[in-house]
Amino acid sequence: MHIEELDIRSLSPFDQKKTIIENLDQMKQDQHLMIIFNYNPAAFLNMLEKERKGLYSAVQIIDGPPVWHLEFTAHSPDLSISELIGLNPSSIEIFEQYGIPYFQKGDRKISDFLRNRHISLRDFIKEALAHKNHFFNLTKPWDWDTEFLISFIRENHHKNLLDKISNLNERIVSLEQIHGAAYPMLKVLKEEFRDFMFLQKDHLAEEEQYLFPLILSAVNKNKTPDKNDSEKIMEAINWMAEDHQAIAGNLHSIQKITNHFVSPDDSIIELTWLFGDLRAFENDYHYHMLLENFYLPGKLRGLNSA
Repeated sequence: MHIEELDIRSLSPFDQKKTIIENLDQMKQDQHLMIIFNYNPAAFLNMLEKERKGLYSAVQIIDGPPVWHLEFTAHSPDLSISELIGLNPSSIEIFEQYGIPYFQKGDRKISDFLRNRHISLRDFIKEALAHKNHFFNLTKPWDWDTEFLISFIRENHHKNLLDKISNLNERIVSLEQIHGAAYPMLKVLKEEFRDFMFLQKDHLAEEEQYLFPLILSAVNKNKTPDKNDSEKIMEAINWMAEDHQAIAGNLHSIQKITNHFVSPDDSIIELTWLFGDLRAFENDYHYHMLLENFYLPGKLRGLNSA
């Protein structure tokens, strides 16, 4: 079996890491690469485990000093949606890009959704693990208890979403009244966003008036929901995920109407600003679904297993 070899000893420290990652990411399934290090690669392997988990295995052939030889093999780990989001929350934007419902069916394998798509499982996972959106990594919900997570969603995130929805709706209505003749898509956008706004307000109200009190009441009984409470909660969470799926349909429609938030070449500056804020709002809403369809059920599963 022929094994390619990469000797990084003559490169600068910065170029060493960059070159290794570039070569590893070019590898195909089951391909092998021998890398020669002039330093102990333990720290690099720890980094690789965090940033490219499951995509490579490494066997030490020569243990230094002065040189270390490691043979890397490329893999395609068949992760579930939830497993990949857990490794990198920012990956939800890649799920969105490929139309994979990350906000539902988190236990399904990613490979189930890649059939008949022009991307391999390995390439999808590489892209998802490498993707960065600082916004999605600002908070650490796994470190919070259930009560604090619900408080954050209700007092911070819901209020933020409602304020932005109201502001965006006012701007869309105003722009359509003034510039609708020049930009006919504004009328369609106004109607679609109005439907989205009404659906979203009902959705958030039902969460706050039914789902969150149900969870808090059950948890506060003895810190662990009983079987009956758990069934009611999971039924409500499934309903919430179905709502998110419907709302995501509205967001997809808004994307199409706005040409994926790209304003026309002859656009007025107000329309360009609006499209940019709609794109930022879509990120906000994806984070909303991440909190409620990934972190919150994960917290409850943790309570049930306690």
